Formats: sequence, C-alpha cells, structure tokens
Amino acid sequence: MALTAWVGIALAALPPSAAPRLRPRPPVVVVDAGHGWSSLHRSYTGAYNRWADVHEDPLALDIARRLAGALSARGVEVHLTREGDQEPPDYNGDGEQTNRDRSYFALNLRRLRPQASQPGADLYVSIHLNASPDPSDRGTTVVYSEVGPAAEHVEESRRLAEAVYGQLTRVLPESAPPFAVNGLYMDRLALPHAVVEVVFLSNWADLQWILKAENRQTAAELVAEGIVEWWGSFPNPGAPPRPEGVPEAPRR
Repeated sequence: MALTAWVGIALAALPPSAAPRLRPRPPVVVVDAGHGWSSLHRSYTGAYNRWADVHEDPLALDIARRLAGALSARGVEVHLTREGDQEPPDYNGDGEQTNRDRSYFALNLRRLRPQASQPGADLYVSIHLNASPDPSDRGTTVVYSEVGPAAEHVEESRRLAEAVYGQLTRVLPESAPPFAVNGLYMDRLALPHAVVEVVFLSNWADLQWILKAENRQTAAELVAEGIVEWWGSFPNPGAPPRPEGVPEAPRR
C-alpha cells in the first residue's frame, strides 16, 4: 500500500481533533499469540476454564491472527511469533522453547525473517486472556515492563499500553489502568511493547463475549486502532521525544 494511503487510513481512525502528525513510514510490528501447545508437557500452557473446557491458547492465536490481518489492512508490516498451535520455535538456538524465544524474535527479526524491512521490530504486542481466582474479576488489562532492557522504552511502552487500553475499553469493562509487571520475559524487550489481557476467561460474562468470533474481531480491530494511534503520536520518525535534560545529538 502506498504511504499516502496508509496515512489516510491512520488519520481516518482518529477523531479529527486528535489526529497527530504521522511518522513517514508504517511500523513493523511483532504480534505474539500468548502461550501455545507444549510438546514437552503435552498440554497447553495458558489459562484454562475447566467448567467450560476452554483454553486460552487457541483463542489468543485466533485474536493474534485477526490483529495481524487488521494491521495489514492498514498498511502495517506484521510478523507473528507463532502461526500454529505450538509454542514458538527455538528461535534463539538454546535448545529450549521458552518465552525468551519471543523476545529474541522481536529483537532479531530480520535474522529470522529475511523479508523484514527493519532489523528489529518497532514494537511488540502480545495477546493473552486473563484468569483470576475471583470469578467476579473481568474486563481488559494491558501491562508492560519497566526494568532491565525494557526500561529504556518504558515511557513509549506505557503510552502504547494506554492507547490500546483506551480503545478496548470502548466496548469492554475496565479492569485496571495499564501498569508495569516486572520480573518476566518482558524485561528483555528492549523496544516498546504491551501485553494485552483481552478479557478474563474465569468470568462468565467475559467468556461468553470472547467466544463469539465477531467479538474477537472487534477486539483485534481495536488493538490495531490503538497501535496506529500510538505510532502516529510521535512527530519524529523512529524516535520518541527526548526526556527532559537529554541534549540533542550534534549534527554531522
């Protein structure tokens, strides 16, 4: 799609008063479908509603695929960490299939996908479904990391999480505003990122909502809108505003 067409689509997704200046190229996005079937454990690794016999993993994959389609329709370059039922492959070559492979994929994108237009992704979004011991907990949650390599992009990640959360809560109940969750694989994500817990599988109303294909499509479209909104919020291509007190690099 031509750049001018992408800009037009992105602007059309926002109210006229909120339309920002857009970067001169579409983003390169890694979309992660959380969890997946583990050959080692011979089971899914995500949340499970045993009363309804519903696993998180296939639903996360379905939403991730729909999100990839929604972003592609907006001219965005998208790469999925997994496209089948299995957990992501051993991308980093350490002999194991772990969440480290997800962050490695995003940070070394062109090494694994030679057709990628950038060496690494501009941002990473992971799709999940939540669960809680309290069945009354419901709604959407978006989290990010603020420690380790991820700390360098914490402000961008927070704004990305807020943009996605703001879109999803147009149709879903609010669970909690975006917040940092540290100590997980996300700490390795040295790029803007957000982990989206779309709804709670443990809540009956949320479960009934997400089991409808049209609602999963709605969730995917709204996450895509949040990504486009966030990407268009920076005036300079490929770089967020500098923190206060950080001088501009000298021009050569």
